[in-house]
Amino acid sequence: LILSLIAKTQPHAAYCAFVHGVSGLWTFFLRTIPDISSLLQPLEDAVRLHFIPSITGCDSITATERDIFALPARLCGLAIPNPIVSAPFEYYSSVKITAPLVSCIMSQCMDLPHSTLVDQKQAKATIHSLRQQLHSSEIVRLKAILPPAHVRSMALNSEQGASSWLSVLPISDHGFALHKGAFHDAMCLRYNWQPSNLPSHCVCGSSFTTDHALTCPTGGFPSVRHNDLRDFTANLLTEVCPNVCVEPPLQALTGELISHQT
Repeated sequence: LILSLIAKTQPHAAYCAFVHGVSGLWTFFLRTIPDISSLLQPLEDAVRLHFIPSITGCDSITATERDIFALPARLCGLAIPNPIVSAPFEYYSSVKITAPLVSCIMSQCMDLPHSTLVDQKQAKATIHSLRQQLHSSEIVRLKAILPPAHVRSMALNSEQGASSWLSVLPISDHGFALHKGAFHDAMCLRYNWQPSNLPSHCVCGSSFTTDHALTCPTGGFPSVRHNDLRDFTANLLTEVCPNVCVEPPLQALTGELISHQT
């Protein structure tokens, strides 16, 4: 719930903190405690009802969207697993991979045999293959019930490198950090949602949609062309002036408190 509050103002940072940190905390319990699925409903409710809406900017999500978000980022998901669904497989994986080591402990082996390492490596490969099969079958199921536009979005987001911006750490010095407006818009483009506060019609007279805005030569997003000139000028000025920076766009307030006069 604390991350959900942070996500209202810093969704990218909160998402990375969840994926790279918080979600790994409960993985230990999933892998060591059997038959725990029935106890994880409050955790899933907190993720689905509070955290995901905070990072996506949506009021609520559907069951199908929740299943998509549980997939890895490279497969069009958000790497936010459903602990209720993943608990049995995580426990099975742990038992399968650690079985050779358990056998050595039970037999009181003083030295770790080479065969144990080989067996454990084979077990890891088996679990990896089984996990890939589960992901593939889930994608096939989702594509069968999704509209064609969403199926196309899944295919595009599953291409190599298309989801790299989700897996990197949001380091501002490297240009990897997204402010809340950019992160919410990126989510809308990723899952074929309609961004908020869009005009109804373009200056060319056509209906204003995301696809039209990205392809219209008359209207669309002319600020993108202006920003290219701005960024080019700022890049040249950095060679002759210190502390040159581009003024960031203003974001709508969603809980931030500004103490100074602006």
